[in-house]
Amino acid sequence: MELYNNSPAARAVWEAADAHLLAVYGISIVDIVKNNPKEKTIHFGGIKGQAIRQRYMSMSYDTTDKDGNVKTLPLFADINVRTPQYTFSHPNGLLFATQFAQIALVVTEKAAFEDMKSKGLVQTDCAFAGHSLGEYSALASIADVLAISALVDVVFYRGITMQRAVERDEHNRSNYAMCAVNPSRIGKSFSDAALREVVDTVSHETNLLLEIVNFNVEGQQYVCAGELLALETLTNVLNYLKIKKIDIQQLTEQFTIEQVKEMLKDIITSCLDKAKEKQKAEGYIKLERGFATIPLPGIDVPFHSRYLWAGVMPFRAYLSKKINPLHLNPDLLVGKYIPNLIAKPFEVTKEYAQIIYDQTSSPRLDKVLSNWDRDNWSSPEQRQKLAYTILVELLAYQFASPVRWIQTQDLLFTHYNFERLIELGPGPTLTGMATRTLKAKYEAADGSVSRVRQILCHAKNPKEIYYQFEDEVVDAPTQTVVEVPSPAAAAPAPVSAPAVAAPVAPAGGAAAAIPDEPLKAVDTLRDQGFGWR
Repeated sequence: MELYNNSPAARAVWEAADAHLLAVYGISIVDIVKNNPKEKTIHFGGIKGQAIRQRYMSMSYDTTDKDGNVKTLPLFADINVRTPQYTFSHPNGLLFATQFAQIALVVTEKAAFEDMKSKGLVQTDCAFAGHSLGEYSALASIADVLAISALVDVVFYRGITMQRAVERDEHNRSNYAMCAVNPSRIGKSFSDAALREVVDTVSHETNLLLEIVNFNVEGQQYVCAGELLALETLTNVLNYLKIKKIDIQQLTEQFTIEQVKEMLKDIITSCLDKAKEKQKAEGYIKLERGFATIPLPGIDVPFHSRYLWAGVMPFRAYLSKKINPLHLNPDLLVGKYIPNLIAKPFEVTKEYAQIIYDQTSSPRLDKVLSNWDRDNWSSPEQRQKLAYTILVELLAYQFASPVRWIQTQDLLFTHYNFERLIELGPGPTLTGMATRTLKAKYEAADGSVSRVRQILCHAKNPKEIYYQFEDEVVDAPTQTVVEVPSPAAAAPAPVSAPAVAAPVAPAGGAAAAIPDEPLKAVDTLRDQGFGWR
């Protein structure tokens, strides 16, 4: 909350978000961030209270039951017309509840961006992207797609919807989890493709949900979501491959692809049996760290997986009402915004709409493409509406689709060829990914052309981002007294005294000759990129 206290621009964002949340939901996000209360009771008395209660009652979501049937349920089933109050609670404080944590994140990021913008530190045509939830912050900040009130509404609805999407037992436990996977820990030849094959085969052979939902750093960092039994099986399979030193790539050189797949199926069957034995003995699977897997604590919803596909339609309906098509400026998106869904720079074209449709089978885009000529979608008059339609589909399906951050980073490093990348988020997560990607894929090429890139995080590198450089301390000049010889010494000429000794030149010598001129932000923010998390 440092910016809240020190920056008028940042404070304005927080106050606008807080005022809206209080009026619509009876919640103060500023109070939650500052004090982290373990519970908050919303009272529904009076005209305002009744209006707030009605908003909670009107919120619904779609989910899939055990038999695969889609059903629509109220988000707050225990609130009805006679409910006098409702209490939000979390044992570690409401800041740890998904719906409030995510609101706090996006408001923090939006506030940081507005502070930078107010100080002239944002390049108008910078490329930008956001990882998962960060995509909303990015669009609300740089492209002004969502007003702060609409942003917190969407994030609140999205967070609650995802939490309600899974069924829970009497102990409030779900049957789902997520874990990080590092393929390089299995072996040098265990590649991106090998991990995909293993994950897909585990899912197919177990008939359980298991997907790679975050592609973060090529060959090093992925996130899988799925059912506990499937994730336990995956952990067992990867442990087995590591312990037995099985090289899948080498096997493909000795056997046919079909033979290797059969070997993999045998391993998976054995590992599934082991996972079932654990489930039977313990009653509930608690994932443990493996050689290449790390369970993500506190996450029991399969974010960005196909399990959430049923929620796409209602989320689209909600989202489409929050983005104003008349206020959308396509020029702020085209060629600059990289969406999670397809990781290709935004375009307002038939070809771009086709790419999204091919991946999602979106009914709305199907209608657009089928009637392209009849409705004159390629005309300048339809450009804003088409941009709106494409954007809503990108965000609606992001809800239940993998985050393609590897491809996003590749675009930033190559297509945009950034010199300065800034992450707006609570910690250096994306900067860590970018640094690892730089080292693994681009450092050598950059060195050959003397290209220097800055990868910075707003939460960690404020001095570098805001150019808050401290003045270099220079020792005070000293005087050296030079004795003047007497006339008897018959010196050729007298030497003037005192003489001032020159300060020692800094390492690099020539640097001292650069004139001391004020640094201009506009001269240093070339090819800047932004990332949100």
